[in-house]
Amino acid sequence: MATKIIRGDYAEFEYDLCLPNYLDGDCYTMAIALCRGLQLPIYGIYALRDFNEHKENTKPRHAYVRGYSPELEKHVFYDVRGVVLNHFDLTEPFGIPTDFIPWPIAESSLLEVVRNRLAARGSYDLFFVDREINKAMQIMENKFPDLPWKHKTQIKRIATFADELEALCRKHKIWLREEYAASPMIAYEQDDNDPIEDGYSVQKINLYSYGIRRLLK
Repeated sequence: MATKIIRGDYAEFEYDLCLPNYLDGDCYTMAIALCRGLQLPIYGIYALRDFNEHKENTKPRHAYVRGYSPELEKHVFYDVRGVVLNHFDLTEPFGIPTDFIPWPIAESSLLEVVRNRLAARGSYDLFFVDREINKAMQIMENKFPDLPWKHKTQIKRIATFADELEALCRKHKIWLREEYAASPMIAYEQDDNDPIEDGYSVQKINLYSYGIRRLLK
């Protein structure tokens, strides 16, 4: 059977914890993550007056990505909230006046801002920057698995691994389980007269790890 993916409480807790920061604070990191994961262009929202007077030096009030939705037959926006359908919903949390302008931004421009912010916190290096972007992408993959991701998401890769593990177990009639939490994995032979094994489930248990558990009929 196909591996059962369990959302679990941690993925929701992780998302709820990070939502305020990625919405209004570190939206640049999230925009870069979505740009890479969805392969869509980044846009920023600017106050029209500031944009006209200081275009080269003005930073966007909010960054997001924009793409066409075949299902909705219209262009939509993506940020930490997932799919945002219109400009009013996009700008409403920020108190942006009606005279704003959306403008495309190169990923490299936002990346420079993110690097400078991390440097100001004393935590800048290329590894750390990429880790922050990957963390934002993983949070979104787990919260919104049905977004049009252009890569095989982490949870789907792990589910595929568990599918292949189940096939291997069935081939050799040897299964894996834990005796108790955090114990070594135990391999045992299945009794053909008592076929209770029903594959595996995967569930996120912390930021970078997933638990794989046996399912019984």
